Amino acid sequence: MQLSDLSVVIPTYNSLAYLKITVSCLEEQQPDPSLFEVIIVNDGSTDGTKLWLDNYSGVLNLKVVNLNSNKGRPAARNAGVDASTRSLLLFLDGDMQLPPDFLYGHCKSHNNPNCVTVGRVIYQRTLAYRPYANYLERRGVFKLAIGDPVPARYFLSGNSSLSREIWDTVGGFDEQLKEYGEDIDFGIRLANADGVLSYHPELVITHLHIRDISSMVRNSGQYGLKALPYLVGKHPQLLNELRLDFLQRLSIKGMVVRFLLLQPFYWLIYNLTRLLEKHFVPDLFFTYLTYRSYVNGYKKGIGL
Repeated sequence: MQLSDLSVVIPTYNSLAYLKITVSCLEEQQPDPSLFEVIIVNDGSTDGTKLWLDNYSGVLNLKVVNLNSNKGRPAARNAGVDASTRSLLLFLDGDMQLPPDFLYGHCKSHNNPNCVTVGRVIYQRTLAYRPYANYLERRGVFKLAIGDPVPARYFLSGNSSLSREIWDTVGGFDEQLKEYGEDIDFGIRLANADGVLSYHPELVITHLHIRDISSMVRNSGQYGLKALPYLVGKHPQLLNELRLDFLQRLSIKGMVVRFLLLQPFYWLIYNLTRLLEKHFVPDLFFTYLTYRSYVNGYKKGIGL
């Protein structure tokens, strides 16, 4: 595929300072930033994003879609694809920094309509919460080696590309999943449509900010409460893949898990992590906090 085949779809919400950096990086893409089209979906921002986009006069072939209110990432991405005209779709977030050969690399990775490319995301070295950033850079698809099979649930919309053909087959992102989980659902549906996910760690972009531990715990809880009951109902295999099956049956292992998720253990790990979050935190602590938060959210969501 060539750059002239490419539509770049970017949702944004109240992140104008970061969006300007992302747009600047797109303007520096080689060999020619006018070859591809860029669709930025302003998802109801109130920080001046609309005015800035309306007055854009740079080199990009830019289309702007303004949503009247904040619809969420799935709806924003779908709206962006609806406005696109090219045969290859690349999804980015509006708070990313990318090298000049990034888009060209995505195009080169595609040799058939079923190909789905997932790139790597790293975080700025200067971020205050570096231990959490290090953890995120080693989880999910990022822990795989080149050539490893990519589980469907590892799909990552913030750095991914796919053909318009397979997009039309799958039907876009599920707009009911406003509280995270849309990537997992979309990845599973891609795999069911014979999409072949491949991880390309050489396609690296830099995330420009990161949330602190309290935000991570809160977001994981919301994901468990609002997204997971729907996701598990739609894709029952996630009950095992996300280690929620212990809730459905009594076993020694399940009893141990229940014990370790009790409040005293949680507060111990949480407070230790908050104390150390700018210095060094074992990955196991982040895994525990994420898991415990979404399990508790899921239990509330299904009335346990």
